[in-house]
Amino acid sequence: MRLICPNCDAQYDISDDVIPEGGRDVQCSSCAHTWFQTDKPKVPGRPTPPPMLDMADGPKRVNLADRPRHRPVEDAPTRKPLESSIADILREEAARENAMPETQGSAPHPSEMGKSSETRAAETRRRIAEMTDGAATPAAIAAAATGAVAGRDVHTVPSIDEINATLSARALASDRSGLTEEEHYEVVQRRGFRRGFFLMLLLVALLITPYFFADQITQNLPQTSDVMAQYVSTVDQIRVWLNDQADTIRGMIDNALNGDPAAADPSTAPAATE
Repeated sequence: MRLICPNCDAQYDISDDVIPEGGRDVQCSSCAHTWFQTDKPKVPGRPTPPPMLDMADGPKRVNLADRPRHRPVEDAPTRKPLESSIADILREEAARENAMPETQGSAPHPSEMGKSSETRAAETRRRIAEMTDGAATPAAIAAAATGAVAGRDVHTVPSIDEINATLSARALASDRSGLTEEEHYEVVQRRGFRRGFFLMLLLVALLITPYFFADQITQNLPQTSDVMAQYVSTVDQIRVWLNDQADTIRGMIDNALNGDPAAADPSTAPAATE
């Protein structure tokens, strides 16, 4: 007897006495599928071949001219025509938008003279509210559209290029135009402080640089040996004096922290010795 798994079509050859007359449950070792097998397995028969075409009459010819070339297009639903008043408003708005780049350098609209940005924003919100309510009429739509176009001021919010150009021109202006008197005084004061600070640093660097390179300068320029020796001696005396002053100030601070007011008085401090 041959068993065929209905799940994976695996075939097994077994003896006839394994399956009793009443049948039993068997399991496929390939896919673990279980089914009830009778004593006579059902062998699938061969599929019935399709009927042969009658070639006696020959192949039938189809006349393509009888078939429609294109699928008939259904009529599109008719659109409701736009009202003439609304169409006129839209045309006027488009004309104003097209003409706006040519009139960017002109003065603002007369109706917007003296109005702040908050007032124009409030009027725009009011027009939008009138248009969005359920009883909006063509006249209200026309008034809102006309006011929105007329109230549009291209110079209300400057572009980023204009802002950068203004800031650059203001920063590079030599006469500090556009600044108040207090701002101008503050700028000049900061500039003077920076210049003085960097000048002092430069002078200190120029004064102490020969001290560190005294040996190299003396070797390369022997005629400057006397001058360099006096210069090095003077710098050493200044260093000793600064060290003594630092020690005196440190001692005054320590005595003040320890609670000795007599020692904290600079007049009672011992004189520095060179």
